[in-house]
Amino acid sequence: MKKSRTYWLVILLPLLIYSKGVPFPEPGHEGLNVKSLGTFDEFEVGLWLQYRIMYNNSNIPGPGGTTYDNSANYDFFRQRFRIGVNVQKANKVGVYTQLEYRGGWGGSSPALSDARDSAPVNNPYNRLQPRGIRYGFIYYAPSEKLNLSAGIIPLTDGVGRILFDADWDFNVGGIVLGGKLTKGDYRLGYVRLIEGVGGTRNQIGKDAEFMLADYYVPLGKSVTIGAHIYHLTGPGTLNVMRFEAETWYGFTTQGNFGRADLSGVILLNRGSTGEDSHNGVALKLDGGLPLGKTRVNVQAITATGDEAGKTERRFVTPHQILGTGGYWGYTHIFVANGPSDVNDLGVEIGNGGAGLSTLQVKIDTPITDKLKTQLFGGWFQSDKKRNQSKFMGTEFGGMLSYRIEKYLTWQVGIAYAKMGAFFGENVEDLNEIYSRFQFTW
Repeated sequence: MKKSRTYWLVILLPLLIYSKGVPFPEPGHEGLNVKSLGTFDEFEVGLWLQYRIMYNNSNIPGPGGTTYDNSANYDFFRQRFRIGVNVQKANKVGVYTQLEYRGGWGGSSPALSDARDSAPVNNPYNRLQPRGIRYGFIYYAPSEKLNLSAGIIPLTDGVGRILFDADWDFNVGGIVLGGKLTKGDYRLGYVRLIEGVGGTRNQIGKDAEFMLADYYVPLGKSVTIGAHIYHLTGPGTLNVMRFEAETWYGFTTQGNFGRADLSGVILLNRGSTGEDSHNGVALKLDGGLPLGKTRVNVQAITATGDEAGKTERRFVTPHQILGTGGYWGYTHIFVANGPSDVNDLGVEIGNGGAGLSTLQVKIDTPITDKLKTQLFGGWFQSDKKRNQSKFMGTEFGGMLSYRIEKYLTWQVGIAYAKMGAFFGENVEDLNEIYSRFQFTW
C-alpha cells in the first residue's frame, strides 16, 4: 500500500467511528434538491428537470484557428437537458442519478458539441460526452454515526470554487464521508481520477488519487471558520513540468452580519516536480453589502507565480492540472459564468504558473418582482510577466434576468474586455453577447 493511502486511512477510520451523518450528500448542487413524486414499494421517488437553450456571439479565440491578435466574431446555439432521479428509503439508503444531453444547433455551431474543448475518448474525471451520466452515486446513512456516498459524486472545494467545482465539471468517481464531529461539520473524500488512461489535454499518470478533508466550526451565531487539506498524487505531467504530488492547505472564515456577508480564504500550495519543488500562496476576500434594494459584491484574489520556465513560487490548481473550470468569478469573458459558460478564456487563479491578481465587482438591482439587472466589472493582472507584461486586461458588462413564470427564466447579457499585452503584442479586444432561456423544476 502506498504511504499516502496508509496516512489517510489512519485519519479516516477514527472519524468514521465517532461521526454523525447527514442524510444526503452535498445539498445545493444542481439537481440534488428534487421534487417528491410519492412513495412506491417503501421507496420515496424524487425528480428534478432542467432544460436550457443558450446563444453566444463572441470573438473569443479558438474556433477557426482565431487567436488573440487575429480574432473574428462567430455565433452558435447550445441546448442542454438534465434529469435527476432520487430513490431513497426512510432517509437512510438511496441512489441518485443525473443524466445529461447537450448539443448544438445547425450549421452555425462549431464542429464540437461543447465549445469548451474536445473530450477525451475515456473520461478521467467525467468530462462528459454529449450524452452521459453527470452524477450517479449510492448513499447510505444507517445511523447518526455513519454517512457515506460512493459513485460519480459532485465535489466542490470549500474555498470558493477556486480549486475544483462540481457545478462546472468536477464530477468524479470516489467515496465521501460527511457529517458532525463534536461541534463542527466534516467532509472526507477519496477520489480515483484516472485508471491508466491519459486524457487529450493533460496526462496525470496511472491511478492518480485525490484526497480531501474539510472541517467547519461555528463561532457564535454569525461566524464560521474552516480548515481544509487537499492532496493530489501522480506521477504525471503538467504541460512540460513533471509533478508527483500537490497539496493544498487552507483556512477559511465566513461571517453573516444582517444582510451583509464577508468571507476570506488563505491557501498554501506545496508541490513536488521530481527534481524541484514549489511553494505558492493564494488569498481571497469576498463580501456583499445591501444598499437599499441593490446589493453590491466585491471580490479580491491574489496568487503567487513564477517567471516562465521557473517553478519555485507558483500556485498550481487542480483546474490547471485537470483542465477543469469553476464558477469563482463575476465576469464572463475571463472566467466561466453560468449564463455564458459555453465560451470563455477559462482563467484559473494560478494563471498557468504566472500567478494572478484580480479585483471584481457586481451590482444586482431588482426592477420588478420578475425583472432584475446586474452590472459587473473586473481587473486582471499576473504576478509575473509574460510577453514582457503583467497586465491581462479589464472587463465590464451587464445582464438582464426576467422570470417569465415560476420555473421559466430568460437571461441576456453583454461583456467587453480590453485585453492587455500579457497575451501578446497586438492583441485585439474581446466581446461577447450571451443569452440563456431555461426551465428548471
